Amino acid sequence: MRFSYKNILQIVWPLIVSGFGQSIIYVTDILFLGRLGETVLGASAIAGLFYASLMMVGFGISSGLQVLIAQKTGESKYEETHQYLLNGIFLQGVAALVFIWLYFLSNHLLMSVFVSNPEVKNATQAFLNIRIIGLFPYFLFYAYRAFYLGIGRTKIISIATILMSILNLILNPLLIYGWSNFIQPLNYVGSAWASVISEWISTFIIMIYYADSKKSIRFISQIKTIIWKETLVISTPLIFIATFYLCIFMVLILCLYRKNGDSSAGYF
Repeated sequence: MRFSYKNILQIVWPLIVSGFGQSIIYVTDILFLGRLGETVLGASAIAGLFYASLMMVGFGISSGLQVLIAQKTGESKYEETHQYLLNGIFLQGVAALVFIWLYFLSNHLLMSVFVSNPEVKNATQAFLNIRIIGLFPYFLFYAYRAFYLGIGRTKIISIATILMSILNLILNPLLIYGWSNFIQPLNYVGSAWASVISEWISTFIIMIYYADSKKSIRFISQIKTIIWKETLVISTPLIFIATFYLCIFMVLILCLYRKNGDSSAGYF
């Protein structure tokens, strides 16, 4: 492969687009939820920070997976890159299911610790009870993202991210406010459903793309614990660093709101 600025940009620009994926979802949610009042807006902000903190784990695992896949690509061991992807999918799926289970096990306690306002606490919990379902497809999306980054084929990542953003933009008003007699308004939880549905569809698209290009492969026979170990050894420091910085940001935001004497402090 010849190296040039053009080749670099062909790989990089889809990553720039995909990097804005969740940011666009957050902004879209705020735009539509802002019309429903301060309580709902505060609830979505808290839910967004909590969801982002969990996503850092999936991002860290995918970063370690990406390093290993890129290494195998450099060694021209292309078949092994698929083994790493399939093991990464399984690892990410298990991690997502564990976090979803832990959330539903302790959501009442978590909301009591972080939110003191009863109205905001109930709204945040109702929002997160739906939003947390999107953790599973997005963790899987991270695994595919690591694969296509590692092999240098990033266009599908940007396509899936753009599709996710467009779907979220369309579904938000439809599910929040309803549409004629066909779709009943779901209020603020409609925004959570819009995000979850768009994440599932975009992940499904990238899964179909991979399955079509790879034709068929037996999944269970490719599961190897040694690959899990390799991935986690590289990923753990990345997970810790990303989560640490996000936790500092969350604590800073909470402290600022608690210090302010205006009505926004009532959220917390």
